[in-house]
Amino acid sequence: MAVAQTRLRDELEERLAPGQVEDRDLALPLLLRRDREKPGAVRMQEILLEAPEQASAFPLLLMVLQREPDLVAVSNLQAVVDFQHFLMHRIRCRLSRRQAQSLSIREVIDKWVSPHERPHVQKLFQEACRAWNAVAPLVRNYECRQIELPPMPEHSEEIPVIRWLRSSREDCPSSLQAQILVRWLVQLHNDLLRRAAEAQGENPDSRPACRLSAALAPQFFHHQAGTAEQLARESAQPTLEGGRELAFDWALADATAQESFAAVRQVRAGEGDVDHFEFLGEGPASKQRLKRQEPLSAIASEALLRELGTPRSMEECLQQLLTMEAWLCLADAEEQSLAEYARTVMRIPVAELHAALDAVPISRLRAAIECLENHIASPLEGLAGTYRQALSADQRERLRPLLAATAAAMLQEWRRFLRGYLSDYKEPYPGDTCLCDFWDGDEYAWVAPLRELDLRLACFGPAYEEVSALTGN
Repeated sequence: MAVAQTRLRDELEERLAPGQVEDRDLALPLLLRRDREKPGAVRMQEILLEAPEQASAFPLLLMVLQREPDLVAVSNLQAVVDFQHFLMHRIRCRLSRRQAQSLSIREVIDKWVSPHERPHVQKLFQEACRAWNAVAPLVRNYECRQIELPPMPEHSEEIPVIRWLRSSREDCPSSLQAQILVRWLVQLHNDLLRRAAEAQGENPDSRPACRLSAALAPQFFHHQAGTAEQLARESAQPTLEGGRELAFDWALADATAQESFAAVRQVRAGEGDVDHFEFLGEGPASKQRLKRQEPLSAIASEALLRELGTPRSMEECLQQLLTMEAWLCLADAEEQSLAEYARTVMRIPVAELHAALDAVPISRLRAAIECLENHIASPLEGLAGTYRQALSADQRERLRPLLAATAAAMLQEWRRFLRGYLSDYKEPYPGDTCLCDFWDGDEYAWVAPLRELDLRLACFGPAYEEVSALTGN
């Protein structure tokens, strides 16, 4: 028998052309099995399923074979979050939501990434785009709703940076999509780990978990397409005596499968565990108010409007003022002109600043904002019909006794709320929502009277006009 095997081997070696296969010791056993079953992941899975005892002995191996597409998909999670977390750390609280919609990835890199960092950041970005496009077609539903995530275009550096900044606000679809993609991947990541633990008879909740922002590279899945096929080939038994039946080294294959799960950790996915990007003017700092604010005189208001001249200049200046307000809510500053503060603290180039800001001090910033807001357009322009339901006679009567000072403070907050959440015909909240709920945790003097009025958001437009009339605006 040994002589026959040697003769067969010599004959097969003569068939192999020089250079045809680099490793002849690997190629010969495969040729010897030419007439047998070919080793592959599908056949390996079939053999395991045909032998329940064997399948139960190697549960992770069976899982790798059955769920390889999911393992390949979830292995894109790290590439996506690495770039998102870079942006979170580098430009947190530096961009308002509006600015993030207009600035491109290229402009962000040019402005906030040093030349020696750029190759690394650009590589992060390219990997993130590749990962996004690999996963986006798989994400078909989110919280029981059918969705479709758009791919990253070929020239991805020109897209608005907001598409990569995670946010849960449904009135901002671009950043919500970044949140949905990561949430979907985290859910798949945890599901795979849970199934793996259950298959091995372990309690899934006993495994260590980490926050997404703190996860290390080994704690993510790293599974390449074709791994299962390679595993099947490497564990195939190249024997001459085995007849036509295919055999595998199950222990070797299972050890490789175990490595896929060894260091991977559960990712905490509760409320607040997957961080959102904090836009300038939002988050905890947005609830603070500017200190030492004074009114703007009629003469100063007229001078500001005259200096700016056109509606476009007024709108551009207003956006700068709102950005300054957000910065000052984060850290107070000594009295100085708004132009000086913008140049020295915010590092805004002189060419981008309106000359009118040289005459407006920090102590009159809020008044300047209100002056421009009131002049550009009625705050109620763009308010959806859902929030324009007429007040009843009783509601109007109960609003009128409000003191002028109380009404003025209420109106200022209402204006901020209106421009921040209800502009552009957005309808983020049901009309029957109680209006006082939006300020329930605040200690403003006007919150208690508002609670007694029991106004609904559906009446916001008419209520705003009524309160505005009380203040003479």
